[in-house]
Amino acid sequence: MLANQVLTDWLAIHQAVGLNSAMQGWLYALSVGRNYLLSAEEWAVLGSNSRQTPVVPAGLQNTAISTKTRLELRQQLPRNSERFVIVGGGPVGLMLAVALKKLFGSRIVLHVLENRVNSEGQGTAFTRSWPINIPVSEFMFFNHPSGINSVAPLGEYLPWTLRELESHLLSLAQILDCQFVYSNEKTENLLLQLQPDLVFDATGGRWRAKGQMKKECEVVLCSSDLETVQGYCAFGVNPVAIAPRDARNLAVSVYDNGDCRPTLNGVPLSSWMLKIRGIPRHLGPVLIEKIRTINHDNWIYVWPTHLSSGEWIAFFGLRQDDAWLLQNEIKGPLSLDQVWDNLSKLSDPRWKIIVDVLASGAVGHHSECRVDPPFLWAPHLYIGDGSGWSHQQGVPVIPVGDSLFHGHPQVGNGLGSHLNMINLLIQQLQRSNG
Repeated sequence: MLANQVLTDWLAIHQAVGLNSAMQGWLYALSVGRNYLLSAEEWAVLGSNSRQTPVVPAGLQNTAISTKTRLELRQQLPRNSERFVIVGGGPVGLMLAVALKKLFGSRIVLHVLENRVNSEGQGTAFTRSWPINIPVSEFMFFNHPSGINSVAPLGEYLPWTLRELESHLLSLAQILDCQFVYSNEKTENLLLQLQPDLVFDATGGRWRAKGQMKKECEVVLCSSDLETVQGYCAFGVNPVAIAPRDARNLAVSVYDNGDCRPTLNGVPLSSWMLKIRGIPRHLGPVLIEKIRTINHDNWIYVWPTHLSSGEWIAFFGLRQDDAWLLQNEIKGPLSLDQVWDNLSKLSDPRWKIIVDVLASGAVGHHSECRVDPPFLWAPHLYIGDGSGWSHQQGVPVIPVGDSLFHGHPQVGNGLGSHLNMINLLIQQLQRSNG
């Protein structure tokens, strides 16, 4: 069965690549962001149920697809096809849908379930407009009619925002006859109607068991497995290296829902961050020069995007009290004009320097800068139950994207790594199918 083949190949890729990719972010945080990691007391106040702060929902842009009825869902599944279901219609779910449908064609009937809807049967518009950092090479298997290969030369990066990538992938999925179901009905009920052979969780982990998680054990990672990390801090300026004593204190806590959380001295690895995007091209070098003199603790990290505008993004570390202050004031992306006063209230005096740079150097441009709500980076890695993955109604559920692990925004091991793992899966399936 195709489902068994996909399941086997994905498990092998996860074991070979997943942990290593996730650990890139853990090690970076361990070596760079130590001053901004939550303490045991702060984590206790935050609560053991905390996960990453939800981002602005990114629904599906098509508004013409109607939700299928139970009878329709059952009738449209050919007997000679296997049934694949992807829960979640973000960039990872959409790319997986396109990749699998291009590879298997009519051998599978593929449904994408999306519960971020305006109304029953109608998806919401894509809203996430921040830049992506994805090389064109990740989409080489698409060929035509994707158009992706003609956007930028091989070896370069897509000059798109996340919203543009999602819109493009959605169009491709529709061309390939992927079936979309926009519904607020419980996912479990929809799966009962579809009776799939294989299910993918592309919800960012939102679909898994909620509520209190019970820690089953803690595994100390052998320091010999942790190589010294250097060179991650190109636009944080300060050099980066993992000290052996840090490596010996890194462990992984395993919970009863199949999640693993990295810990440092028994405290889950986590930190608050703030992102400012849309910084004009000419201010990037100015910020780097400022970083050289004020970034002794790696408070800020900046990098240029691949958009035609050449804008830059800056990530800032936040103390927990400052993060909570901004959370109350910033509910969605705001212009710098709207948050000057809030930034000036933060405990770190270096904010005044940053504000002055952006204000003086972005005359006529700073309205393009956007400050997103602060978010908590609380990484996890999903390892599943004793049989490898969790199951729904006896069917394996394969986690992909953030359902598998959270990347670190400064390392770039999030969306890029997730799409790369899908690419590796398709390459392995192509070899397996001759």
